[in-house]
Amino acid sequence: MSFFIGMMQSLSGINSDPRIRRWLQEAWELGLLGPQSFDVQLEHSIVFVRAASELLAALVVSNPICFDLGSGAGIPGFVLAYSLPRGAVVHLVESQARRAEFLLRQKDLFQFDCSVKVVNERAEVVGRAAEYREVGSLVVARGFAGPAITAECAAPLLTVGGFLLVSDPPEGGGERWNEDVMDELGFKRQSLNEGPMSFSAFLKVRATPDRYPRRVGVPAKRPLF
Repeated sequence: MSFFIGMMQSLSGINSDPRIRRWLQEAWELGLLGPQSFDVQLEHSIVFVRAASELLAALVVSNPICFDLGSGAGIPGFVLAYSLPRGAVVHLVESQARRAEFLLRQKDLFQFDCSVKVVNERAEVVGRAAEYREVGSLVVARGFAGPAITAECAAPLLTVGGFLLVSDPPEGGGERWNEDVMDELGFKRQSLNEGPMSFSAFLKVRATPDRYPRRVGVPAKRPLF
């Protein structure tokens, strides 16, 4: 619980931090944000990080390694990084060069306490790279892809005992996940405290088979469920 408290304390001044407003303003000007207001998008990220901190607290790790799949403008990756202490690592996985360049520029301006690394590559490629495979404590995904693609790309990044956290549609998303396939990938569903947003959370309970992720484009063309 102390890890959860520490992350929440780190976020206590985020609404008044001028770096946050500058980041969101530039992202909006570049067309990297949706139509919702800055305040709404920031609040969504804070709620996301609150759920992530609940999972990280269960791991009892002081230096988690995290991945944000399809980071885009840095939601929720930047807010997650904002909350984490020195020693933690956040990998922002983004395949589009223009968005990756924005993330690189903004992360240098933020000067986070934790280490933030932009990975300009397809998630399928990242999941096959030795330096990233099965090292993660946490993978987060907000609007990255459908559940089958997200699960296949996230599973290889997580160590056994790590967590996947995915934002669900407002109406909920528990029925979106195929239990047999999630089991094959090494996942077991986890419960979270109820909050203003809906999430699906999974614990990695066993190693992911070597055949995953499949080559670039295949998870989207032939989803597992």
